[in-house]
Amino acid sequence: MEIFAVNTAVPFMKAIGLLTLIISLIILAITAGLLIWNRGRHKIAIRTFSTVIITLVVIASVGGLFYSLSANGGSSTIIIGNNYVTISGQFIGNNTYHTSNISSAFVENIHTGNITLKNREMGTNFGSVNEGRYSLSNGARAYVISNNATDLVVHLNSGLYLVLGTSNTTLLAQSFSANVFTVNGIS
Repeated sequence: MEIFAVNTAVPFMKAIGLLTLIISLIILAITAGLLIWNRGRHKIAIRTFSTVIITLVVIASVGGLFYSLSANGGSSTIIIGNNYVTISGQFIGNNTYHTSNISSAFVENIHTGNITLKNREMGTNFGSVNEGRYSLSNGARAYVISNNATDLVVHLNSGLYLVLGTSNTTLLAQSFSANVFTVNGIS
């Protein structure tokens, strides 16, 4: 069994989420402090402070969501075993496909080849990083885990495709060809 970890993290998403969260919490703390400090001294509209606090809580929540999505995700896995491939990722779950489920396999550039990624249905993409469920240029759907433009494309008997790529797609395709299903053009 060979395990290929594919880094599908979008680096700036984590930084933006964390920065948004920290700034919002600091402003929230300052606003709450001012509200407490001014409580008996000045007549400050509670409605204004309430609006500011609610807005900052929403902004902090969104920042926290960005941070948690990027912190929890970002690593997808492709496992090549004897007569099976298992793929797992944040947006595609955990799926195993056996040799009997596969009709063909080949290596293709998913940006310029015969089959390209058309639309992201659910997942993430940034540059050459793609993970999730996509529709393809041929009208079919695909589960995609890739941080490379040149990928192993696996056509399943169900009509679904798997588009799998790592920093060393050649090694992935060789392992797949030796253990799961013969990849066209790979010896």
